[in-house]
Order: sequence, then C-alpha cells, then structure tokens
Amino acid sequence: MQKLQDLTADFQKELQSIETDINSFFTYNDLEQAEEYAGQVMVLNQKLKEATDTAQIINSREKLFEFPLTGFEEIDAMAITFKPYGDLWETAANFQKSFPIWMYGAFNSLDAEAIEQNVTSWWKFAWRAEKSFEGKEDPQGVAILLKEKLDAFKPNLPLIRGLRNPGMRDRHWAKLSSEVGTEIIPDVSITLKYLLEIEINEHEQFITTLSEQAAKEYGFEKTLDKMKTEWRDLQFEFSPYKDTGTFTLKGIEETVMLLDDQIVKVQAMRGSPYAKPLETIVVEWSGKLVYMQDVLEEWLKCQKTWLYLEPIFASPDIMRQMPTEGRRFQKVDQMWRQTMQTGADAPAVLQVMSIDNLKNHFLEANKTLELVQKGLNDYLETKRN
Repeated sequence: MQKLQDLTADFQKELQSIETDINSFFTYNDLEQAEEYAGQVMVLNQKLKEATDTAQIINSREKLFEFPLTGFEEIDAMAITFKPYGDLWETAANFQKSFPIWMYGAFNSLDAEAIEQNVTSWWKFAWRAEKSFEGKEDPQGVAILLKEKLDAFKPNLPLIRGLRNPGMRDRHWAKLSSEVGTEIIPDVSITLKYLLEIEINEHEQFITTLSEQAAKEYGFEKTLDKMKTEWRDLQFEFSPYKDTGTFTLKGIEETVMLLDDQIVKVQAMRGSPYAKPLETIVVEWSGKLVYMQDVLEEWLKCQKTWLYLEPIFASPDIMRQMPTEGRRFQKVDQMWRQTMQTGADAPAVLQVMSIDNLKNHFLEANKTLELVQKGLNDYLETKRN
C-alpha cells in the first residue's frame, strides 16, 4: 500500500516535469534548431506514452485495493496541447534535413515525385499551422518562415520534375547543353544549386518540351520492354503423337494472338516520331516478330502435311513402291523429329524460335513435301487407271 502511494507521488512529479518540458515549446522560435527540437519531441512523446501506461498500472492497483481511482486526465490534456507543437517541429526538421540534399546533393539521385509531394504537404501543413497558432507569436513565426522557404523553393519543382524524368537520356542532356551553352553531364557532381547558378531556369519552356519528348520516348521503351516480358514465360505445347516417338505442336492460340497484337503495335510505333531514337531496336523487334509469324505459318503447314503422309510412308510396302518419295519423306521426317525433340526439351517460345535456320528448315521441308505429295498423287492416279 505504501509502495502504491510512493509510486503515485513520484508519478505526479514526473507529470509536472513533462508539463514543464511541454511549456518550453511555447517559446521555441529558431527554425535552425528544428532537428534538435524534433529530437525533444520524440522524447516527450515517448514520456507521454509511458505516462499513459503508468497511469493504467496505478489505476489497476488502486482497483485491487479498492481505492478511489485517480483520474490522470492531465495526461490526455497535455498530449492534445503538445501535438500541434510536436507536428510543427517534426515537419520543420524534415524540411531542414531535406533542403540541403535537394540543393547540394547529387541531382541525379533526386526523387522528383517525392520532393513534390513533400513540398506540397509541408506547405499545406505550414499554412494551417499559421492559422492555428494565431496569437502565439513564436510558433506562428516558425510556421510562417517554413511556408516562405517552401514558397521560395516551389519554382524549382518544374525543373526537377523535367530533368529527373526517367526518360532523360544522354541525347536529351546533349540537346539541353546546346540550348544552355554549357556542357551538362548528369553525374554525381551536378547539383540543383549548380543548375540554378548557370540560370537554367531561364530555359524552362525548352526543358518542358524536352522532358515531354523524353517521356514519350521512354513510354515506347517501356512498351518494348513489356512486349519482351510478355514472351518470357510463354511456352509451346509439344504433345506426343501416337506411338511415333515424336511430337506435334498444339495450343498455339495464345502465341498467335500475342504475335498479331504486337506486330500491330510495333507497326504503329514505327510510324511515330518519338520512336526514332529507338529505331534500331524497334526494327529489330519487328523483324523478330515477323520471323516468328513466318516460322509458325510454315511449321503448321509442314505439320499438317507430315500428319497426312507419316502413316502412309510408315508402310514398308509404300516405301518399296515409291523409293524416291520415300527417301524425300524420310529426310523431312528426320528434320521434323530432331526439331520437335529440341523444342520439347526447351519449350519456351523465344528459345524454340532461336533454333538455327528454323524458318529455312520448314521452308525446305514444305517444298520437299510438295514433291512427295505430287509423287504420291501420281502414284495413286496410276493405280486408279
């Protein structure tokens, strides 16, 4: 019981100490000390949390001894009073820490989106704080100064947004250098401070146009990357065909649809001036897609004919009666089995399509099979007559 009374008395003293610390924030007004004050805010918030926990412990023991419960309403009151001051100095500290990084840190490491979000949210906070601290000169002065500093920085946002566009490439920086009359190499030595010193903001319209161009070109880059990614997990289905020991190609609908879709997209892309810097890559990918389309066309044509002829030339009697056609079919059959086994072992579409001379193999096979079919038709016509 005595311990409880001692604990309660010590706790009351602690609450008085917390209140004194909070009251000191009423007169803090030096923005340069923001980070130090923010550290004190963290300590005080922790003390208020611990005070809430201690109050609950004391109340639980009072309940155990059937004592009247002590209210400790002042804890919530102090937390409510302190919150605007804590928020002010935490926001001010965040700005004070960020500003040197924005101005003097490597420009090519700046996150334009995060900077814009922070400047906007901190400015809104400072504007509200200025109103809420009406009649409280010191904290209101801090809020006003913070808002002024953010206002002064805001004109730099279009510059940061434009030049930190992820689509900016060396060719764009070369154009900017030519426009400004000073070589600008986007390495770690370039800072926002330096860019402002060479009065780059005077070329804001040029930068906006250049950035828009870079963004559109970047959009094509991303589209191409996405196209290639769509093929990454796509596989052919090689299905064992009866007891022949080989396979047939099945389930190619998704592959055909993707080919058709991407060929149309790439053709449209080639007609855009923004694809010009990527022309070599676009032409290369377009050629690959058309090649794959041609391969599939010849492959399916070959498969259809092979399926028709295979059971016929599996007959020793036919092979004896048609030795020339038989040898021709066996040549195609050997290529077919080798190709299908290679594909079945590694069925990823892009890997299969990279088999050496795949298109030519099927083209030659189809020519040969035409001769075989012609010979077979002549043989059957002779038989009928």
